[in-house]
Amino acid sequence: MCGFVTIISKNNKPISKEIVKRMTDDIIHRGPDDSGYWLSDWCGIGFRRLSIIDLSEHGHQPMLDPSRTYVIAYNGELYNYSILRKKLQREGVIFFSTSDTEVVLQAFIHWGEACLEKFTGMFAFIIVNIPTKEVFVARDHLGIKPLYYSENNDFIFFSSEIKSLRHVMAFELNHDALYEQLVYRYVSGPATPFKNIYKCLPGSSSKIIFGNSPQWNSYYDLTSSLDYRENIGEKKFLHILENSLRESIKLHTASDVGFNVQLSGGVDSSFITAILSKDLEQHLDTFSITLDDTYFDESKYQKMVSSSYFTKHHEIRVNDKLFAESLERATWHMDVPIVHMGCVFLMVLCHHSKEDSKVILTGEGADELFGGYSRYYLDKTTHLVLALKRLGIRGNWLPPLSFFAGLKKRLSAKVIDRQLYFQKEDITSCFYNLRENTGYRDDDVESHGSYLSQMLAHDQKCYLSSVLDRQDKMSMAASVEARVPFCNHRLFDMVNPIPGSLKLKENIPKYLLKKIAETYLDKSPLYRHKNGLNLPLDKWLRKGPLSERLSLLTDQTARQRGFYNHNRIEAAIDDHMQGKSNNAKYLSPMLTFEIWMRMFIDNPFSYMS
Repeated sequence: MCGFVTIISKNNKPISKEIVKRMTDDIIHRGPDDSGYWLSDWCGIGFRRLSIIDLSEHGHQPMLDPSRTYVIAYNGELYNYSILRKKLQREGVIFFSTSDTEVVLQAFIHWGEACLEKFTGMFAFIIVNIPTKEVFVARDHLGIKPLYYSENNDFIFFSSEIKSLRHVMAFELNHDALYEQLVYRYVSGPATPFKNIYKCLPGSSSKIIFGNSPQWNSYYDLTSSLDYRENIGEKKFLHILENSLRESIKLHTASDVGFNVQLSGGVDSSFITAILSKDLEQHLDTFSITLDDTYFDESKYQKMVSSSYFTKHHEIRVNDKLFAESLERATWHMDVPIVHMGCVFLMVLCHHSKEDSKVILTGEGADELFGGYSRYYLDKTTHLVLALKRLGIRGNWLPPLSFFAGLKKRLSAKVIDRQLYFQKEDITSCFYNLRENTGYRDDDVESHGSYLSQMLAHDQKCYLSSVLDRQDKMSMAASVEARVPFCNHRLFDMVNPIPGSLKLKENIPKYLLKKIAETYLDKSPLYRHKNGLNLPLDKWLRKGPLSERLSLLTDQTARQRGFYNHNRIEAAIDDHMQGKSNNAKYLSPMLTFEIWMRMFIDNPFSYMS
């Protein structure tokens, strides 16, 4: 895994090597092992390398083909590169390295854009045809590896991280994305919180003709298979799925520098640990986060898995002081406002794991693949409530009417609002003139039929992108490559068509994965209630170093923004401090948004990692 920047002139206006170097220096954490540059009169590329496969100088980038017709900058891992390498060799290709970078380049030269259909992995790359001045850009099927772009009248800019673009443009807040950022915690689709800076979408590519702007094509649609229905027996499918999962996990271990596992104690990372320990017959190093506060303690389950498979377990203890100390640095590396608060400690974990290996495997994507969130059951809850109403059942064993009132409000909301863990009015009331803009989310949901397909489509297209972005940025902050074996597009193509009645059989979240995991893990923790990395933010925002940061929402800088409702914000803070209400769920994303504003919008050159 690495990082790169590219500047393409639209009109032969010269490229500044100094600017390319400054942009590349901003992402040195993505590749501290090596750097490289390639410049012509109309295009400039800067590259930082994290050496994982082929540690020799033959893996140096930007990489030219032997004829010096093409040059590539490539970030990621192609897990089936050895298979494709053999196919290309049979077609007469001679390789000069053992790197997957050269396989990607030769695959494009020989198969053109169709090469993307053959790739299994995570990647973002740019290939320049030097004589024709054509540029090909592509991002992997699920969007595991990031790539951003912007343009003006003279140039097109690409970068693995947004921060590099500060050297070629002034950062401005994208007011059209503010509502989505605050309410849904992530700006979906091509937009970002920055004006005129865009994401290259997952499964997309563009062939850029000299002088023109990028025109994007979708070569893969992650959610299209949700609308099919695969009629297959449970036993047969579980057997096929188990083999596919094991194959994907083993593929993700390709490395010349070893690998670790990020062990949360949940079924996803525990299953990865079990498979690797059994199939590869090697001792693993596992890494986990444990809070000093007893509010969240998964160490019992982490140690259970570790002891079962004899891993060398590293327990990293964290607290509110470390969180507050790390918040600005994590914000810098995220590029966007932090809303998954636990990601601060993911960065800390990866700094510790780097001492053992540059690679870490994680369980991200399993919830979106197998149906692991409680919101997938709301449709079933609707039928239950209606049935009770028809029967006229009331009794002491039923929840109070206030419960049903709250449930009714959530059920009556549009599908994309059912993932919210706070009332959106709580946060929108703290702002003036928010522009509600959720077109990308709505469009994708409405194109699917059943409630479950709509929820899965939304999470696979929108929520998963935020999860993968978080994992990439926080691991790369420590110069560690995070790999996500569940985020193999071939697994999604296999599982998506399976009927919801099987995915959520017996009302068990991730039923398919858990049935397979029964062979490897104890049943009791396997079927326990799902816990994420939950932080006691309500407590931390009342007392301690994090609570002191709340003044950022009410000081003079904040008052000059023009979009805060300060009376409402001050009332929310006062109520929280006095214990009248727990407002941490919307005060914390507002606080991290304000920290981001000061770091990236007010003065993007004020913070240096």
